[in-house]
Amino acid sequence: MSDRMLRLRSKTSRDGDGIRPQVLGVALAMVFASLIIVWFFRGHGDATATGDGPPPGEEAFYARTKVLDGEGTEDLYRQSPTAVSDREESEPQLLEGTMSSRGAEMPSSTDQGIHADNSAIAQAKACVSEGTPAALQALHRLIKELPAGEAKQEVSRIAAKLHSRDMVPVLLDALIAGDDPMVMGSAKRALTKGMDGETAAALVVLYDQAQDGTTRDRIESVFRSMRSMGAVDMLIEMAGNTDYPPTEPLTAAIMEGLSKMNTPPAVNVLLRRLDEAPPDQDIDNLFKMICLIDSEEARASLENAAQGKKEIESPVARAAAVYALANYPDKSTSALLGRLTSDSDHVVSKVAGEVLAWMRNERQP
Repeated sequence: MSDRMLRLRSKTSRDGDGIRPQVLGVALAMVFASLIIVWFFRGHGDATATGDGPPPGEEAFYARTKVLDGEGTEDLYRQSPTAVSDREESEPQLLEGTMSSRGAEMPSSTDQGIHADNSAIAQAKACVSEGTPAALQALHRLIKELPAGEAKQEVSRIAAKLHSRDMVPVLLDALIAGDDPMVMGSAKRALTKGMDGETAAALVVLYDQAQDGTTRDRIESVFRSMRSMGAVDMLIEMAGNTDYPPTEPLTAAIMEGLSKMNTPPAVNVLLRRLDEAPPDQDIDNLFKMICLIDSEEARASLENAAQGKKEIESPVARAAAVYALANYPDKSTSALLGRLTSDSDHVVSKVAGEVLAWMRNERQP
């Protein structure tokens, strides 16, 4: 377990309503399974053993999965394509079965490119219909084999539709150990769309245990692009962990992802971190994140913060909220800014005047 997760569990357990204990168990289970997958591919490639015995490394895979914690963990990871001894046999069925059922004739030489693209897309859709970890790995192999072009991009988009919990080990392997940019991009999109709190915790543990900058960069990229509401609560807990400053790379990535989600709880945690930041802490990026928030859902949080309500007191946090109000250029905002120009804090009053003047100039023809 990483030091970050230990600290977070310690903080939340004191509060009485923090991370559920089972989250950390499942997170560690995912981490260990993913590391095993990475080890298997790096050590043995995609080749499947010949003969009657299991492929190299399979005994080790089963031995490790038997001791993992978490409900249903063994069943979950036995579905992983790296734990299926006949995956080389099943993948052609996935990829070729569709074409045989279509009864397609051999294309003419002038239509070979179009036919190949259509065939690849049909194969991809068949894998999505199959909806298993083995099918997802088959999709990733197909993407790698396709030449650059529209078909490769389309298959990559199709593959990103597979993002359920049982796909996580395959997605983490593609993200962390992959060498094809299109496969990695597809895995990243799938994770950002389907991530839940347990998967987010697993990514954090992998991040803190990573020994190379490339792995960390890829995980940071997932959090910066996060779109899954299923992970919001966990991300808010992480962003609110004051043991890590806003400039710490993973914390900064999580905060950026939350700022794009624009939900009131996400906005509130960013405002609180800015409000509580000590004078010597670098808060430039966090300040800019808040200034760019523009969803109607987050508007009330920004209005309250601008007025110094909801425990937001520092001039810096209030000023960031005032700047963000420029994203809501209507009469209600103008009236609020007008009142804030007389605020007792000179920083807030000055910024309110600047934003109000800008909004008036923007409305002029």
